[in-house]
Amino acid sequence: MKKIIFLLTLLIHAIPAMADFSIGYLPVNRSMLQATTNPQRVIFGDIRLQTNSFVSNTNIELAPFVNLRRKQNLNIYLGPGISLNPFNNYAGSSAINGYFLTAGARIMPFTNKQIAFVFEISPYVNSDFNSGMIRTNLGVAYTFRK
Repeated sequence: MKKIIFLLTLLIHAIPAMADFSIGYLPVNRSMLQATTNPQRVIFGDIRLQTNSFVSNTNIELAPFVNLRRKQNLNIYLGPGISLNPFNNYAGSSAINGYFLTAGARIMPFTNKQIAFVFEISPYVNSDFNSGMIRTNLGVAYTFRK
């Protein structure tokens, strides 16, 4: 529970009051809808909701990211995260599904820099640390400017 509170606090502090934000869709592999605080900042937050699944199987992912390299057409970022399912409590399971570390790139090929193609690789381990996988995400994001 302390880890969840820490991650939520970090995510909230990454959101400035009148910030740019980004909405993305990552349909390859797991179908995730993504809301991101300003991805141009050094530190930014990300929340994802799994789509195309039963409500009781819906996963929510929270992650703070650090931009390791910011160029005109490319951002490379890294960050840890937690996967949650609040419906697990109704089944007597933990709300925490697992943990992950994401390394990703946002490629902005157009001159307006609002549309980005997202590619990520994300090792994942379940909450019991007895199983895991390497996940990849591919999608598109649009950044709304203030």
